Amino acid sequence: MKAGVIINPKSAGAGKKGKALAKTLGGMPDIATVLLDDFTALPEILADFAAREIGLIAVSGGDGTVQGVQTVLAENKIDDMLPRLAVLPHGTTNLWAAVVGLKRC
Repeated sequence: MKAGVIINPKSAGAGKKGKALAKTLGGMPDIATVLLDDFTALPEILADFAAREIGLIAVSGGDGTVQGVQTVLAENKIDDMLPRLAVLPHGTTNLWAAVVGLKRC
């Protein structure tokens, strides 16, 4: 399964962790890594991921970043099959991750 990572460098916690993650993943050509500088770019990013048949999307950020990705996927129905989502709780608020039992990483 192909993987993609969306990193919100403006997310408070993701600032340092997300940039370090992006640096690490930069040397891995099999993982599509995108820095999300502007939420209006999400539809284009996710359409590109769908075209590349990326079936797993990891989201590095807080609740707003996770919600943004989920909303665009649901509203745009980019592909017949929705990708799996992995949440990396790197934001200031990580209620979504806490509710499903993830600890900060």
